[in-house]
Amino acid sequence: MGIGDFFSGLFKGGKAEARAPKERVSLKAEDVPAFLERETAQAKAELQTNVAMRFAEIKHLLRRMDELVNETKAVSLEEKQNAQVKKIVSTSSKLAMAKIGALAKRIEPPANYSLEDASAYSSESFKAVNREIFSAGKNIAYSAVYFKDEIKEIGACVAELQEIFSALNESFAKNEGVFLVGTAKHAVECLIEAERELKESFARQDGLLLELREIENAHAENLARINSMQKSAEFLALGPVREKKSELEAQMEALREKASSEIHSAEKPLRKFAKLARAKHLLSGELLELAEMYVATPFNALRRDPKGEHLKKIASGARAAIESGGISFKGESEKEKRLLELERLEKFDFFENIFWEMNKAKVELAQTEKQLNEDEATKEIAYAERKVSEHEKDIAKTTSALARLKSEQFKLKLEVEQKRESLRAMAEKISWCEVEIVADKQG
Repeated sequence: MGIGDFFSGLFKGGKAEARAPKERVSLKAEDVPAFLERETAQAKAELQTNVAMRFAEIKHLLRRMDELVNETKAVSLEEKQNAQVKKIVSTSSKLAMAKIGALAKRIEPPANYSLEDASAYSSESFKAVNREIFSAGKNIAYSAVYFKDEIKEIGACVAELQEIFSALNESFAKNEGVFLVGTAKHAVECLIEAERELKESFARQDGLLLELREIENAHAENLARINSMQKSAEFLALGPVREKKSELEAQMEALREKASSEIHSAEKPLRKFAKLARAKHLLSGELLELAEMYVATPFNALRRDPKGEHLKKIASGARAAIESGGISFKGESEKEKRLLELERLEKFDFFENIFWEMNKAKVELAQTEKQLNEDEATKEIAYAERKVSEHEKDIAKTTSALARLKSEQFKLKLEVEQKRESLRAMAEKISWCEVEIVADKQG
């Protein structure tokens, strides 16, 4: 065989033949691997036998190539007449034999291997032979000038190697299912894990639904208890006391609003003065702090200054600043208006009109609360109302958790279906059966 024939036989390939699907089978996910192992057992055994036989042929050819390389290296070119050609052939043959010898060692079949290893070896070796022989093409051609027989036989070995690799690659392609069994096993593991997560999600949902029912029952019981206690003679007898408590609380709130309103009526001049006092250091310490508090939180400031003595000093300082021109307004009429507001604030008796009245209301309120707190019906209702409030928070929290679980389950169901369909398609491709993957029942 010549060099042209040698190269022309390098590239071979093949297609997997079509087969019609066989019977329909229904399987649980965990039974798929064993089923596929059975379906591919014969093909796997035949493939293993074929690989072993082909590897033996490859080893034989590589040994012969190695012998030919050594024989070529040992030949002397001294008797050749053309010095220039002799030099070219000598150099080219050394390079070509080095390349071929290295290739023979590189594509030696593995001693221990799986079918996956054998497939990878055959594919890579086919590419390596093409690549290395073509890259050494010029040197091989020059070597053939004086080593025609040796190069011809090496070429025959290489061509036969490529035929073997091509046949192996075609065989691996035809038996793709054998190699997909491992992938299918991993797909089964992924599907079972996704189904486990979905089952756990439904279990958590069942637990939350049970918890929600218990909370709702307790909530309803406490509401009924409150309703029943509020109709009791003991509770109804204290109705006037509760009304008095509500009136006193409303009175205290009205006094707080009145105090805040009185201070707020002079809010604009007080605000301007607080800023001026800080900028010009007109006030310091507690007085400056109160000046700013009377603008921001007037009633809190008044609690610290119940008689309003500091407030009067602040209002007086603000009035003086307006009169001296330290604080200015748009017109004379507004200036007079702000001065009147401050003057009114200075004259208002906060202790008598606010705190004294509040203290009286506080005393009465404490008495009514003591009377109510000593009443068993009122205490039971207060306890039940606290539990109702707690239950309402727990119901909202549990309902929110259930909504999150529903969203999670939607995603998990979709994931499980996608993984089941992927496994089904893979199982059909491997077994040539019409496969149904039986779904586990979920909640």
